[in-house]
Amino acid sequence: MPVIPKGTRAQIVASTIVYAPFWKDVKVMPLKVNMRVLGQAAIMTSEEHVYAMQFALWQLKVGDESANNDEMSIRLPSGTIS
Repeated sequence: MPVIPKGTRAQIVASTIVYAPFWKDVKVMPLKVNMRVLGQAAIMTSEEHVYAMQFALWQLKVGDESANNDEMSIRLPSGTIS
């Protein structure tokens, strides 16, 4: 969020990128691949890579709101908490 010193809520919202004049020309491109996992694949064991890919897929599900049906919390994948 942009910083508007002593701004009202309406002023702050009006200064966000979706209200910028160029927003109508912006194409939103959803992320499909976790590039950090991809870049680290060479130094991971096969077990670490499988776990990282599963976690990356879960992160994408959180982003597109399909991780779980509860709108109050997000369920972590099994094995995440040790």
